Amino acid sequence: MRPQKRSKHKHYSADAVVELENANSDRVPIRALLDTGTTATIILQPFVKQGHISSYKNDQMRWNTIGGTFLTKRKAKLNFKFPELNNKTVTWSCHVDAIHKPSETSCDMIIGLDLMVDIGIFVNTATLTVDWGEHSAPLKPRGSLSESEYMEA
Repeated sequence: MRPQKRSKHKHYSADAVVELENANSDRVPIRALLDTGTTATIILQPFVKQGHISSYKNDQMRWNTIGGTFLTKRKAKLNFKFPELNNKTVTWSCHVDAIHKPSETSCDMIIGLDLMVDIGIFVNTATLTVDWGEHSAPLKPRGSLSESEYMEA
């Protein structure tokens, strides 16, 4: 009986570190996914400062995912940075996921095409990089942002 060969193919993901002020006003790194298949940007509620969440009913959005459907009811205007790419502050209105907890998800924020198109972030699969203007960062092995050593660095 022959031992099974391991695949030599690496599984990359367009994960990025985003830095923002959390609900306690601490600057923290969070796990973000640059997702070209998502139309809008969404963030988990624990990372949104108190008082920054809207109360407008027209901010509702139904999300259809492979894991099912869920509804977000609010948006929040956030200021954040992509420290791996440059030091620019981005201000963006994100949908707020009040249902899921960080311990239940593989990322804390999903960057949708709305934001990527507006600021010009490009997931380049030919060079295995995320590019923003003249700055670039390598795609990461899938799951690397879940490792605490990586986030601390």
